[in-house]
Amino acid sequence: MKYVRFTEKNVDGCGTDVDVIIKVKTSWPVNSKELTAVIERLKNTASKDDWDTDSLISAACEEFFGSKGIHYDYLDIIDIEF
Repeated sequence: MKYVRFTEKNVDGCGTDVDVIIKVKTSWPVNSKELTAVIERLKNTASKDDWDTDSLISAACEEFFGSKGIHYDYLDIIDIEF
């Protein structure tokens, strides 16, 4: 099992980052360069405004993992700062 954290930097132009974490059910290594290339290709196929963070990650995961029959789940993460 692997965990993948996606971080979109400065999503609103004011320094806000958005994180999405998925759990991937595989024993094989996840190639972050290949996954990043899928995300970049998807971003470049449409106007920047056409993708929100969740839909871009969903499309990338479906293409990268789903097409290989690898199951993945989104995780709800709660951050606690003190």
